[in-house]
Amino acid sequence: YLCYQYKFSTNNPEGPCEEGEEAYGIFYPDVKEGVAAGHFENMFAHYVAFGKEEGKEYLCYQYKFSTNNPEGPCEEGEEAYGIFYPDVKEGVAAGHFENMFAHYVAFGKEEGKEYLCYQYK
Repeated sequence: YLCYQYKFSTNNPEGPCEEGEEAYGIFYPDVKEGVAAGHFENMFAHYVAFGKEEGKEYLCYQYKFSTNNPEGPCEEGEEAYGIFYPDVKEGVAAGHFENMFAHYVAFGKEEGKEYLCYQYK
């Protein structure tokens, strides 16, 4: 069971964030190599200099409680999963999966992927 204070923000983050750095490095390994080689201070520096213009996304969380152990699909989980795993989004569009949550249950959870839904108490 995993709780986060969480909500996606794609609106020009003001600076680097831990989750943005991690995700950007996963999706853009060439940039990660550039950061490691000292060509950029961090992933966010690349995003500001080139990534945004290239259509890349640098995502930081805003705050709202959520859980990585949902009982079913949720709007925010579908949106976030599709952003972080565009190949799965393509699979859903092609009819291979009913929705993002179906992929998460069948494969994503075992692969260590996160599917996060708001938790209201």
